[in-house]
Amino acid sequence: MPEQGWHRTVRSADLMAGEIFAATAGKTVVLVARLNDGEAVAFSAGCPHQGTDLEGASVWDGKIRCPRHQYIYDPRTGANVFPTERFGPEKLWKLKPGYLPTYTVREGDGWIWVFEQVRPPPASYDPALEVPPEGVEEEAPVVEDDDGPVETVKVVKVRQGATFELRLPTNPLPGHVWHVEVEGDLLEIVEEGLVTENPPRWKVRITAHDPGEDAVECRFLAPWDTAPSELRRYVVQVVPHEAGPAS
Repeated sequence: MPEQGWHRTVRSADLMAGEIFAATAGKTVVLVARLNDGEAVAFSAGCPHQGTDLEGASVWDGKIRCPRHQYIYDPRTGANVFPTERFGPEKLWKLKPGYLPTYTVREGDGWIWVFEQVRPPPASYDPALEVPPEGVEEEAPVVEDDDGPVETVKVVKVRQGATFELRLPTNPLPGHVWHVEVEGDLLEIVEEGLVTENPPRWKVRITAHDPGEDAVECRFLAPWDTAPSELRRYVVQVVPHEAGPAS
């Protein structure tokens, strides 16, 4: 019988250097990785910055690199390495790297075992540094949406009166364009068009007028299509000014 709290996850022989596997430790989904020096580590399945699935992350220089914004975390302690070390504490309230929850690991009997209780935050983590300074308004999010299947649903949280952006990929399909509609009356599309970046993006700027919940539906299709080739739906939660910073 294994000791209480320890869970068998991945066979040691199956986890090669640089690989990341999803597993469960009790009722918690965790990711188990082997660093280039051979050490096995376990950490949260989601990036603390925006919840991006870290199963698509990479092992880089003994660290874990998120695929979306390239944030880098130390999987032994959970401490954020990038952007913290580049920009310093005075800008963390904008960057919000947080810390990566990690789990204790041991190898034995041919298996990698993970303890179900998450470790404490790293000593370097100070949540106060991720709160906007007094008198400074928090910026609304920019949703750079490159991932997901044909149909995706995401939640965006913004402050009342803020204007946020959706940036959608423009796939090379002849005649196809994004059709963006707001379902209710809490939101207003104030700007929309193609941005000639590399790669190009369809940018939509939306102002949140009143508190509550609304939705934005984005359909990628050609005039002759009866159904969109991609459908992306965003549930937008608008918080009033007195509710504090949006996240």
